[in-house]
Amino acid sequence: MRARCLGIGAAIALGVCAGDAGADSISASLGQPLQEIAHDVEVTVSGGVATFKVRRAIRNEGGTPEEAVLVVAMPPGAAATGLRIKARDRWYEAELLEAEDAAKRYLELTGFGQWRPKDPALLAWVSAGTLSLQLFPVFPGGTSTVEYTLVAPTRYGKGRRVTYYPDAEPASGMAAPRIRGPAGAVLTGGVIDVDGPDEEDGDEDDESGTTSSLARGDAASFTRIDVPAAPIATAAARYGAAPVAMGRTVLRFELDVAAVLEAAPRRAHVVFVVDASHSEGDDGIAAQLALVHAYLAELPDAQVEVVAFRRRAERLFGRFVPAGDAGRLLRELAPRRLVPGNGSHLDAGLAEAAGALRGVGGPTRIVAMTDALLRAAFTAPAAIDALRGAPAGTIVHVVVRDGLAEAGDAPAEARDDQHPLAPIAASRGGVLLDVTGGWDNLGLLRRIARGLVRPVRIDNVVADAPGTGDDGLAIPSTLHEGTGVQAMVLAAAAPPTVTVRGQIWGRPFARVVAVDPAYSRTTAALLFGDGLVDSLEPDELMRAARTGRAVSPVTSYLAIEPGTRPSTAGIDRSGEGTIGDGRYGVGSGHGGMSGHFAGPSADPAAILRAQLEALASACLARHEVGAFQGTVTVETTGTEIVDVRVPDVASPLGACVVEATWRIDVAAIAGTAAGAFPDERTAYAIDVDVRRAASDP
Repeated sequence: MRARCLGIGAAIALGVCAGDAGADSISASLGQPLQEIAHDVEVTVSGGVATFKVRRAIRNEGGTPEEAVLVVAMPPGAAATGLRIKARDRWYEAELLEAEDAAKRYLELTGFGQWRPKDPALLAWVSAGTLSLQLFPVFPGGTSTVEYTLVAPTRYGKGRRVTYYPDAEPASGMAAPRIRGPAGAVLTGGVIDVDGPDEEDGDEDDESGTTSSLARGDAASFTRIDVPAAPIATAAARYGAAPVAMGRTVLRFELDVAAVLEAAPRRAHVVFVVDASHSEGDDGIAAQLALVHAYLAELPDAQVEVVAFRRRAERLFGRFVPAGDAGRLLRELAPRRLVPGNGSHLDAGLAEAAGALRGVGGPTRIVAMTDALLRAAFTAPAAIDALRGAPAGTIVHVVVRDGLAEAGDAPAEARDDQHPLAPIAASRGGVLLDVTGGWDNLGLLRRIARGLVRPVRIDNVVADAPGTGDDGLAIPSTLHEGTGVQAMVLAAAAPPTVTVRGQIWGRPFARVVAVDPAYSRTTAALLFGDGLVDSLEPDELMRAARTGRAVSPVTSYLAIEPGTRPSTAGIDRSGEGTIGDGRYGVGSGHGGMSGHFAGPSADPAAILRAQLEALASACLARHEVGAFQGTVTVETTGTEIVDVRVPDVASPLGACVVEATWRIDVAAIAGTAAGAFPDERTAYAIDVDVRRAASDP
């Protein structure tokens, strides 16, 4: 957002407004050849704020004293908080004054008179991101030196802090900045647009979602200053409050998340629970195994077991094997042991996984994968109960695979605490992820898997700040590790604390942040590098500027060498207009039975009845029983059977019908009878009445 030009304050008319000055420039009021010969910048970073000590030297190659007028482009989001001038061998600190008063005094002191010339300097507001700096006199063949202080927010990312400093345009006549950063700083150049994404920060593995008040406007050339951040345990926060009027306070809140939220477990025992049902099919099973491989690439020292579930669950290895051997074993076993079948008994898979972990030492994990096409009788409490045998501290994650096998789309994931299966993961401190997209991009799958190996973000984030209105501090609901968030708002009140809550996997996260008086003063200053400045009235701007000791639309810094008066080298400004007249003042399928059923949309109940009658007849013959009568309930989810209920299932005949029904290949039927079985869960109650003929053996 570009700040508007504000017609408050006064400086020599420069003809610039917000965002118009992409880099520094210099002009001479009397036409003498001026040149900047030094531009030194010392950068320090503390408490998330960068401080720039900027020292500049201007030389006059002409024959008469001159006034130098600089347009100063500031770092993104910066404010000026100090000025001093060097006269001979001494430095003189500036005073923060009301802008029009400072401008009047400067004009008087630089006017024509009878006194010996001495140095005044005026640092004034042009717009958010741009200042004017006026120095007088720069003597012929001499050099004038000035130093000012800027403060700016930094962007936090991956354990480092980044700020920027504007470069000089090659043809501007300005000296290139010589920047000295703190220990460990890395300086790089480039063109950025700080209103948009910083492309230098981008990589395919970055989901920072970082927000920042770094805003200047147009793309420009900056030096990027990248410094190590102080170590963070989970998260670090800062909170400042700067009252500007009764019932109006500027609040600034920052939260930075540790570069690594939590280390990966060492020598963990991990059980993967794989959905090998017909609804997953060969592609779906392959997709789940791809995620297994991605997980093990992130945790190569793990001991691994795999449980496959359909109607029943079975361990594939029968023991824990090193992660490095798991891939080879899965490739060998998959053709025989991971053939799609009927049934989606996730609870059986969880029980088998819990049993496998019994008695092992160290960290324990279960990662259960499913398409969630389960039988109606399945309940999350029953699945949680199935985990009772797992060791205390076992983390359980549930991955709901939704179209992961589809080609083309990049794999992606999202936490879903409202999913019916989410309580299973929550009961053991884990998380449920919905995973979508293709499964042939190992790099992206590893990023998803990384969030299952260890926590990589804080989810469901809210900031409780009473008095900030309906939108509050409006920070993102998800904060990834190694990212930061900044918020600056105008609120009705300043709560003494801000409470941030969220979740790290299934664990609650909370941080109470008290208002910091020192950061509150910084908040008042940083207001003048933020678009929020447009929302304040002149008296509110004045209060904030005085609190933050900052140059603003209503305040300027005036530095005066003692004894400065209108001098013999002064400028005759008669006829140039008066302050406020517009000339001065700058604004700002396998096994079972199958058959071919003609017709584009066959009746599923009729299909099942024909299948069941044939199966029941075979069972009658096998058990030499005369008749089977009863209602067989078959529950399907499009391409598989997920439940079978038969009367008198305990009898040999009932058990035979149950086993035979489970072998019906609905997927094969659906392939030959288009639309035969709906994708959603459907239960068919089929009345079966089959009798053996008297002549049957």
